[in-house]
Amino acid sequence: MKKHIFISSIMVLFVMACSTLAMAYPKATDHAKRWQFDFDAGDLAFYQDEESGKGYWVMRYEVTNNTGADRQWTPNMELVTDKGEIIVDGNDVPRAVQLRLLDVYGDELLKSQSNATGHFLQGKENAIRGLVIWKAGNKNVKEIQVFVAGVSGDTADVIHPLTGEKHKLHRVIQLSWKVDGPLDAMQLKPLPTRPVSGGTSVRRVSTDERDSINGDEVVQKWIFR
Repeated sequence: MKKHIFISSIMVLFVMACSTLAMAYPKATDHAKRWQFDFDAGDLAFYQDEESGKGYWVMRYEVTNNTGADRQWTPNMELVTDKGEIIVDGNDVPRAVQLRLLDVYGDELLKSQSNATGHFLQGKENAIRGLVIWKAGNKNVKEIQVFVAGVSGDTADVIHPLTGEKHKLHRVIQLSWKVDGPLDAMQLKPLPTRPVSGGTSVRRVSTDERDSINGDEVVQKWIFR
């Protein structure tokens, strides 16, 4: 009997801790408290390099500095799959692969991620078009999310309810796609977007794509992470 009471007490404390953490977790909105860049994500696609036979995830983007001051563009873009993979952009991506993809797209203003970072001048005329590449891992993935950091100066501090440790979160953009078919047949074909549950919208899905339960799903949103 005492054992059951002890286990029940532990469960209650755990639920209370989780509830406290959920209540304390900051909610991001579309409006920055400090500054944010205008970020326009392109399609996510799979690319299999003919030279090496290795696969990569590829995304183009355009970012504009309309913040009222020159700043630094130092993005960090993590790709997360439903197989538990967390892939940092540029890791294990050979320079030769970057050059081949730049040649495939044929855009003289398109820059590889390493060449796109640095001092960022204001205005549309100084917008940066970048190419992000992630080395693909598991080929059986069905869902992919990308978290774009470096687009906002907003941060939030949270205290872990159990350890009391302080963690600094950054305001980032969350994007989501689904993999609908075998990768071998998807060479540089845009993946369909996938709704991101909840949060504040910065780009809504079309009416026919809305979630039947929530009814207000989005494919891109700001979060603290």
